[in-house]
This record gives sequence, structure tokens and C-alpha cells, in this order.
Amino acid sequence: MQNDQDLLIECIAQPLGFSKGRPTAAYIIYKCLSHWRSFEASKTSIFDRIIQTIDHKTEKQDDNNVLAYWLSTASTLLVILSRQQLKPKYPAMLFKQQLSASVEKIYGMIRDDLKKQISILLGLCIQAPRKSRENLLKGPTFALASAASQDNLIAHWQEIVNKIECFLNMLKSNNVSALFLYYHVEVLM
Repeated sequence: MQNDQDLLIECIAQPLGFSKGRPTAAYIIYKCLSHWRSFEASKTSIFDRIIQTIDHKTEKQDDNNVLAYWLSTASTLLVILSRQQLKPKYPAMLFKQQLSASVEKIYGMIRDDLKKQISILLGLCIQAPRKSRENLLKGPTFALASAASQDNLIAHWQEIVNKIECFLNMLKSNNVSALFLYYHVEVLM
């Protein structure tokens, strides 16, 4: 059993990709845990090892694509566990709570990176109208500067839209659930 668990951890530590739009690692984990009857066990270390693997792969990670892969894997596994007909013992219930915390942490890391990227642009968008008004008050010679300022403002807003669109496309390409996206995009804004 220990060798099987070691093999599972080694396997899921690699990016396994997706099959039919579903994260392969999530289904492998679930199938193994079901086969080993881990959900019914009063004591097992496999749950901790899975959480440690996810945490290790996501901590201090600055590649949002990698984070999105693990977000997809962890959130899909959480959904699968929520549909389970078994009455899990304490270790399995704790695993579900830890998995939920991992999902929130990973999403928070991705969200915070996006906020950091767009916050500078939002600051520029807020400052641009002030500068335009100041230029208009100075007279007609500043009309060209005002038009350029308006173009800059539009460019900043377009860049914000582009960054959000890239964010959503990255999550979609990693098969993060649309329901998850819908709920969390509202939180993002």
C-alpha cells in the first residue's frame, strides 16, 4: 500500500493535463482513494500527502498557468468529493476542508496577481481625466494635449480589458469550471 501511495504522489506531482476537459490528476486521485477505501479509514496519511503535494507545487509559484492547473485539479476533486455517496470518516472530512482551503489559496494567488497587474492601469485611468480637465482650463492651446490624454485613457482601459480577458482565457484553457469562474469573477471586481 505504501508503494502505491508513493507512486500516486509521484504521478500527481507531474502535470498530467486533461482528458475530455477534465483534470486527469483529480480523477486518478479519487479513483485511488476509493480503491484503497481511504474515505472509510479512521487513520491514513495519504490525504496529508496529497495536500502537501498541492501546497508544494503552488507555494511561491509565480506562473499563473501552473496555478490555474492546480486550481482546476483541486476544485474538480473537491466537486467530486462533494458528490460522494459514502459516509466519510474524520480524516476524509478534514481532507475536504484542507482541499477547500487550497482552492481558495490558489485562486487568491491568481486573483492578487491580476489585481497587481491592473491596479497601476486603474491609477492611470483615474489620473487621466484630472489632467484633461486641467489642460482644458488652461486654454485652447492645450486642446491637442487633451486629445492625446483621452487616447491614453482609452488605451489604459483597453489594456485592463485585455488583461482580464487573458486571465479568463488562461483559466478556461486549464479547464477551471465555468461555475467557479462565474462566482469568483464577481468577487474579483
